[in-house]
Amino acid sequence: MLTIFLAILPIFLLILTGFSLRRSFIKEDIFWKNLEKLTYYLLFSALFIVQISKADFNGTG
Repeated sequence: MLTIFLAILPIFLLILTGFSLRRSFIKEDIFWKNLEKLTYYLLFSALFIVQISKADFNGTG
């Protein structure tokens, strides 16, 4: 049970951080729209490339 909790804790902390930033510091909608585009097109793509580069393509399995 502790393992599951520790696995999902960073997800909830990230959501809570974004929520608190939205409520208190960064309130402009244009900033969040541009941040979503950056995350989707650049960072998410970079995550795929890094994970594919680490993959083992030996054909065994």
